[in-house]
Amino acid sequence: MEGSTAVLQCPVQPVLFWTDREERTIYSINQTLNDGVSDRIEITEDYRLVIENLNLMDARTYRCEGINAEGRLTVFDIRLDIIREPKNMKIQNLNNITEVFANEGERFNLTCTVDSGLPAETLQWLWNQRIVAVGGPASLIYYFTPTRSNDREKFTCIALSDVTNTTLKMTVGLHLYFKPKVHVYAYPSTNIQEGNQLNISCKYESNVEHDDVYWYKSSYELFNVSLNGSFNLFIPNVSKEDRGEYFCQVNNRAGKDVASIAISVNFLPMIHGHHRNNYTTQLREAIHIMLKIESYPEPSVSWAKSAGGKLGVWNISRNNDFPLFSSMYYLESSIQPTKEEHFGLYMATIRNEIGSIEVFLQLQNDRYGVTVEPRQTICVASSSIYITCSNLNVNNRTWDITWKHYFHGELVQTLKGELHNQIAMLSISHCDYRDGGKYVCEWMSDDTTLSGWSSVAILGPPVISQQTVSFQDELVFISVDFYCDGDTFEIDWYINDVRLNANDKEYQVLREWSNISVQVHTHTIYIKGFKTKLHFNKKNISNINKINCQVRQNSYSSEVVIGKEDLAENVDTVMSDMTETTIYQDVTIFTIPTDNSEKVISSLYMSIPLTTAFILILVNGLVYLFWKFRKGKENIPQPIDMRNREPVNIPVPIGELNILNEDHYDEISSDIGSTYYHSVEWLNTTIDSDTDNSRCQSSISEGASADIKTVDNVYEGLDILFIEPLHQYSDCANMKRITI
Repeated sequence: MEGSTAVLQCPVQPVLFWTDREERTIYSINQTLNDGVSDRIEITEDYRLVIENLNLMDARTYRCEGINAEGRLTVFDIRLDIIREPKNMKIQNLNNITEVFANEGERFNLTCTVDSGLPAETLQWLWNQRIVAVGGPASLIYYFTPTRSNDREKFTCIALSDVTNTTLKMTVGLHLYFKPKVHVYAYPSTNIQEGNQLNISCKYESNVEHDDVYWYKSSYELFNVSLNGSFNLFIPNVSKEDRGEYFCQVNNRAGKDVASIAISVNFLPMIHGHHRNNYTTQLREAIHIMLKIESYPEPSVSWAKSAGGKLGVWNISRNNDFPLFSSMYYLESSIQPTKEEHFGLYMATIRNEIGSIEVFLQLQNDRYGVTVEPRQTICVASSSIYITCSNLNVNNRTWDITWKHYFHGELVQTLKGELHNQIAMLSISHCDYRDGGKYVCEWMSDDTTLSGWSSVAILGPPVISQQTVSFQDELVFISVDFYCDGDTFEIDWYINDVRLNANDKEYQVLREWSNISVQVHTHTIYIKGFKTKLHFNKKNISNINKINCQVRQNSYSSEVVIGKEDLAENVDTVMSDMTETTIYQDVTIFTIPTDNSEKVISSLYMSIPLTTAFILILVNGLVYLFWKFRKGKENIPQPIDMRNREPVNIPVPIGELNILNEDHYDEISSDIGSTYYHSVEWLNTTIDSDTDNSRCQSSISEGASADIKTVDNVYEGLDILFIEPLHQYSDCANMKRITI
């Protein structure tokens, strides 16, 4: 302690010299003090160095030199320190004597410093008398993120010295600048009738003045900016286009906040898009009616006028992907004429709370009997289908047959049809989204034109139309436009291959309707599609290596990748048109129940001309007999009860698909057929029970009555035996006879 006496004893005696290391001052030689040494220092008889009334200048390293027991010169250093108390405590960031200032929600540090003592002191931060940080010496920093509840709370820094029992203490108050807490209100209501006035008001809570106010609508597209200005958005004449979600963002020095409000608009029902007024059907054949209607609130529909046909009930379905703002409904019913006079004018009334509209439908008679089969069909991507067209009133005329392909109502392709046994066939191979739509078969002779049609839906991956990256102030927007057949699909966004959570506040995902363009053959078709949009703050770009967007429908998916280089701030353009590029698809396993396989195969054979069918069946039969001969009877498995068999999994590889041009597209053929093994035999009307095939007779007899379908035709008495593709299983365990 300062002012006390220190006695230094050398470990060896006698001591020849006492000195200090720093200044090399010689205090004594043997037991004699040197001249000029302070009168506070003396040497005792046992060679101890005594220093009285210590001060800070005496703190140093002292050295003694003496002779040890072996007679060698030995040197020892002895350190003398003077105890010091910590002093001059300071707290950084003080705006005045008693307060520090911070922003709500922003990481902040409290720094306490002292002139360190000896031995070193311990520093502590106390928050409301609770220790939150311990450290030192000399300084201690406490990091934390303050919330609004921390405003005006007390923080205390304490320096403790165990040797001197000294305590330094300093307390400060925390003053927070609040982020704006935003609220949005609508007057007179969030549900407004078309044509009325609407005022949307934005208010905020904070102890700091605002800097900026921004208004957005639905998809975060900026449509109004006011600096230190209006917090009201006024719409004098509301229309249905004004429905949606409105966002108000307020910024101040402490940060920003966004609040939203959903506005719904009541409006009269209206027909959406192209409306079909004329429907053609044959006598006693029901025709399906479908109307696409926009309405809010939900409409009701009823028949208001009839020409006498049987009227179906109306079914109303809604697009559930966007339940908050969706006003799109499908109204479906049917009409079945049972008499000639039932062809004529029909009317339906569509009504909601606002009013009603009338829709007129003209039902016409298809007197000439052009039949297209199947009327509706689904083509799995990369597989093939056949459509047949027949005319029961040929009457020895010369007919020209044309197939016309309509995609979303637009004619995209015209094909010349060929006639075989009064049946025209259209083959669609390796189908993709471009093959979907309506196929019209036209029979033309002199001044007569007859037609029928078939609808083809494609079961395949979503079609990516385009992707864009754009910037708006501090926000980054990534949009992906795509087309799906129907409204049921799933969207996932990935940041660095980690799927975004729906509750993620850093990255916001929206989706909406969008008008997109797709290439179909040589035509650019503008259709109603979808858009998914990801937006986030620019500050997150540094943490992003890539962004993926995956769109899935059924078991198919399409995906786009946005790399780090695409997020450069000077990029603000459409990055690609995906309808002309490669689409990567998942490898999918299709499960086909064996109970329906014979129906699929039989319908395929039934849809081709008789001559071609005969040749195919004969060739397949010979191949089957040759295979059976090679295998031998001993290798044929025993009969298997197929009624309880598990489904057969048929893998359909769908890899990278590059379409170079239209000719290349038309030449591509399906590989799916290679996974089937067909075996066909011609049999007489009765099966000889004495033959080797007698074990199959029971399965044929049991299913015959239920599966035989009588068809009026010019061919009679012809038996066709279809055998399901059972691979290595029994060759006749599940076959049925169809009589034409």
